[in-house]
Amino acid sequence: MKIDAITQKLEEGLESLLNSDNWTAYLDTLSRFHHYSFNNCVLILMQCPEASRVAGYKKWQEFGRQVRKGEKAIQILAPVPHKKVVQDGDEEKVIRWNTYRVVSVFDVSQTDGDDLPEICRTLTDGVDGYNDMIRRLTDYSAVPVVFEAINGSTKGYYSKSDNKIAVKENMPQAQTIKTLVHEIAHSLMHADSDKDRSTKEIEAESVAYTVCQHFGIETGDYSFGYLASWSGGDLDALKKSMAAIQQTADKIITGI
Repeated sequence: MKIDAITQKLEEGLESLLNSDNWTAYLDTLSRFHHYSFNNCVLILMQCPEASRVAGYKKWQEFGRQVRKGEKAIQILAPVPHKKVVQDGDEEKVIRWNTYRVVSVFDVSQTDGDDLPEICRTLTDGVDGYNDMIRRLTDYSAVPVVFEAINGSTKGYYSKSDNKIAVKENMPQAQTIKTLVHEIAHSLMHADSDKDRSTKEIEAESVAYTVCQHFGIETGDYSFGYLASWSGGDLDALKKSMAAIQQTADKIITGI
């Protein structure tokens, strides 16, 4: 299949997801999670590096999930608003300030119960010629590739400072190949780029989808949801990068 036909299929798949009940349910659930401050995000990651979705004990019960007995809480700070009215001559002024208290939250991995809506489904298929494909990709990459244990939901990363691509070990074959192509795309497109994070992720995942489709590896169950989450449901974000996506995909396909 030609690259322009594949990227057209990518647009159609993403548009279909954005018009689906799955996307609506995902956004509804996401909107019910509290958005934590930068400082609290740091506290969460220090105590639970693999954290992905965090909420309080009672909030998890609202989602139909229960914190498991014996789980260690993640401690963060919650503002406690105060105000008082003071007389300033003939006028009354309201003075407002915050103090802070420690509250306990838990990551989804510390709970059991109803499934939360997901739009990225881990790829589980095997791949014909898997070992050869991995060899070709690692030989092609200008950056050394390592397979290692990675905590949490992160499946891989490209580090310019460490000059390496890391891929989470022991993943299913289709997920491993897609992740490796995604990180190779980052190394080719974004080593010295000042593009925002969303654009980088949209570009890398689109390249991964395109390359995998060319070699008969179906990644739509993961890629469409990944792109939807990073684009915020804006198809124009994908279309703006289409030329760069096609060029990089063609470069990798030709190179391997």
